Amino acid sequence: MNYPDKKYTPQELSDFPINFQREYEASFEPIIHDNIMTHSWYSEVMQDIIPEIQWRRQSLTCREGAYTSSSLKKYGKNDNGQFVHSLFDFDYKTMQPLISEFWAAFTPIVYTIGAMHEKECRALIRAKLNYTCSTKTSQGHMMPHCDVDDRPSFIDPNKNYFSCVYYLSESNGDLYLFSGVKGLDESDKKEKDDDFVYDLKDMVVSKRISPNQNRGVFLDSRSFHAGSYSTNNDRICLNIIWEGS
Repeated sequence: MNYPDKKYTPQELSDFPINFQREYEASFEPIIHDNIMTHSWYSEVMQDIIPEIQWRRQSLTCREGAYTSSSLKKYGKNDNGQFVHSLFDFDYKTMQPLISEFWAAFTPIVYTIGAMHEKECRALIRAKLNYTCSTKTSQGHMMPHCDVDDRPSFIDPNKNYFSCVYYLSESNGDLYLFSGVKGLDESDKKEKDDDFVYDLKDMVVSKRISPNQNRGVFLDSRSFHAGSYSTNNDRICLNIIWEGS
């Protein structure tokens, strides 16, 4: 399995041109793959692995500092967070992989999706599990986000990144996709101290996808999307990010 081979220094990051008027639109329509894995693999993961996972509470499903205060106020009110478990990530200071004891159980799905999109999936960036409990009434979608910001430790704005949301449980907590998101204009940058924030004021829902069991949704990592809280079943999914060309 390939990994990113470069961590950018603060100076290198500062040299990247930032287009504050960039529109965060998907470069292609999401690709849906149904019944990806075998019944035996799926059953083993759900019966033997998921019950043993140790989950960490995440108060918001996105990075709070990445949004204008008005966007966070409008869309964050329906976001009650989720439980997460990191399967594969990096220590951004040393670039050493951080691997969960359960990582090996999920490598088959990572390899399978990667093989389906061999040209796009050049290097693995992250893999994590997300768990949201069902609610009695619908609360709408969570905070819209993209899977890669333009300026974290080793994200190169000149490269492409691809994600897959793989559903381990079936629920009515749809995946929402959005259009109309823009990077914050420099003239409005005073609202936040972050290097880069997103403005959602013109955002609209462009697509909804049902989270069917054993379904994978392959998408552009820079496309804005959000999960939603289910009313009929707990929502469990695997999120994978790759670096492309």
